[in-house]
Amino acid sequence: VLEGLEKIDSLQNSAFQADSVLKQIEILEKVAVAFNSVQFHMNQLSEVKKLDHKRAEVLTVSSSIETRLESLFLECLSSHEQEKISRILHTYAIMGKENIVENCFSKSVVRPFMRKVITQGNLSRNGLIKLYKDILSFIPDHCSDLLTVTCNKTRHFEVVPGYDFLVNAVWPEIMLCFDYLDSVTLYSPGDPKLFHQNYTSTMNFLHQFEQYCIENATINKLRNHSSYYEFLKKWNLDLYFQVRFQEIAGAFETSLIKPFDKSENDKLPYLLNITCSLWANLCLCWDDNVFLSPLKSQFFMLSLQLLSRYCNLSFSALIQETEKCLEIAMLMKDIEVLKKEFKRYLSATILPKINVESMNSTIDEAFQDGIDLLSKIPLKAADCVVFILTSRCTGHLKLISDIPRLYRRTNREMPVKPSTYVSLVFAPLNEFLEGTKTILSKEWTDFCKLEVTRGIVSQCTAIVQDVLTSIKKMEDSLKILKRARDKPSGQSTGSGVTDDDKIRRQLAIDVQHLKEIVSNLGIKSDKIISLEELSKLVLNAERVS
Repeated sequence: VLEGLEKIDSLQNSAFQADSVLKQIEILEKVAVAFNSVQFHMNQLSEVKKLDHKRAEVLTVSSSIETRLESLFLECLSSHEQEKISRILHTYAIMGKENIVENCFSKSVVRPFMRKVITQGNLSRNGLIKLYKDILSFIPDHCSDLLTVTCNKTRHFEVVPGYDFLVNAVWPEIMLCFDYLDSVTLYSPGDPKLFHQNYTSTMNFLHQFEQYCIENATINKLRNHSSYYEFLKKWNLDLYFQVRFQEIAGAFETSLIKPFDKSENDKLPYLLNITCSLWANLCLCWDDNVFLSPLKSQFFMLSLQLLSRYCNLSFSALIQETEKCLEIAMLMKDIEVLKKEFKRYLSATILPKINVESMNSTIDEAFQDGIDLLSKIPLKAADCVVFILTSRCTGHLKLISDIPRLYRRTNREMPVKPSTYVSLVFAPLNEFLEGTKTILSKEWTDFCKLEVTRGIVSQCTAIVQDVLTSIKKMEDSLKILKRARDKPSGQSTGSGVTDDDKIRRQLAIDVQHLKEIVSNLGIKSDKIISLEELSKLVLNAERVS
C-alpha cells in the first residue's frame, strides 16, 4: 500500500510536468492502475489500524486524479479529440468511476445548455415542437464524440464500454428542466387539440431520442428510468379520451334526434344526416389529429358503439315511422354505400393504426358483427316502405263499395270505362318509384313493387268479394219479392239488363284495368296468385248472372 502511494505521488508529479495532453493522459492511466492496486490492498487490510491515517491520503489522491481527469476530459471534448477522450474514459473505467465523468458532463455541458433552451418563455414563444427540436440538436452537436467512443463499433479504435451518457447525463437534466415548465401549458389536460399536438410531438421526441441511444440495452435502460416513467404518467390519456368521447358521442347523439333528416353535406356520399354523422364521427376516432396509439382499444370500442347505436336507432325509427317512404329509401341506399365504404376504411385505416397483426382476425370479427347488423336494416326498411305504401294505396279501395250506389236506380248506361279509383290506388306507389329511381337498387325496387301490389290485390279481392256477395243477396231478395208480387196475375219476370249486371260489369272492367297497370309495372301475373283469383272472381260473377 505504501509503495503504491509513493508510486502514485511520483507519477502525479510527472503528469504535472508533462509537455502534452496525451502524455498527461498516459501517465494518469498508470496512476489509475496504481490507485486500483492500492485500493484493493487497503480493502484486504481493512482491519489494520496502522493504515487508518493513510485512508484520508487515498481519498485525497482519488480527488486529485478526478480533478485532473475532469479538466482533461472537458478540454478534449471541446476540441473533439476522440482518441484522447477514449483514453480518458478508459482511465475512469479502470478506477470504476464511470458515474463521475457522466456527472461531470451533465453539470458542465448538459445543464447550462438545457437551462438556456428549456424555459417557459421559449415554450410559449416557439411551441413544443421547436423546443424538442432544439433539445435534440444538443446530441449531434455535443454528444457525437462520446457516442462514437462508447457506442460506435465500426470505428478504428476500441469502444469503451460501461457508459450511457444519454441516459445517465442528458436525460435527467432534460427532465429536471421540464419540472419548471407550466404543466397546464405543457400537458394541456383540458384542451384536447393542444394535448394531442403536444403528446404527438412528445412521442416523436422520445422516438428520436431513443434512436440516438443506438443499442437496445440503452433504450431499455432509458424506458426503465424513473423519470421517464414519471414523465409519461403526466400525460393524462384517460382524461383526453373522456373529452374526445363526449365530443364524438355527443355530436352523434344530437343527430339521432331526427333520424330521417336529409343531409346537407354534399361532400359525403350519404343522403341522411344520421349516416353522415355516423361516418364523420367514425372517421374522427381514427383521424390523425384525434387518434393516439395508446388509446387504440378505447377508440376501437367507441367505433363499435357508434355502429351499434346507429343500427339500433335505425330499427327503432323504422318501427315508429308511418310516413317518410322516400327517407326510408335513402336509409337503405346509405347502408348499401356505408357497408362498402366501411370495409375499405377498415383495411386502409383502422387495421394499420391498430397495428397488431395477431388482433386482426378479432377486429375483423367484431366489425363484421356490426356489418351483419347493418345488413338487416334494409329488409326491415323495405318492409316499412311496403306497409306505408300499401296503407296509402289501399285507402282508395274503399271506393269499390260505392259502385253499387252509382248504378242502382240511376238509369246509368252499361259501363265501358274503368273507375277513376283504380289509377288513384297506384298513385302513391308510382310516386315512390319515380322519387327513388336514383336511390334504390333494382332488387329493392322490384321487392317494394311486388309486395305493395300483392297487398293492394289482396285487399281489393276482399272488398270485391264483399260487394259481389252483397249484390247477390240483394238480387235474390228482389227476385223473391218480384215473384211474390207477380204470382196472382200470372205475369212472368223480364230478362233485361239489371243494375246489378252493370255493377258486375264495372267491377270486371276495373279488375282488367288493374291487371294492365300491374303489367305496366313490369310485374308478371304469375308472381301474384291473388290477381288471377280476383280476375276469375269477377268473370264468374258476370257469367253466373
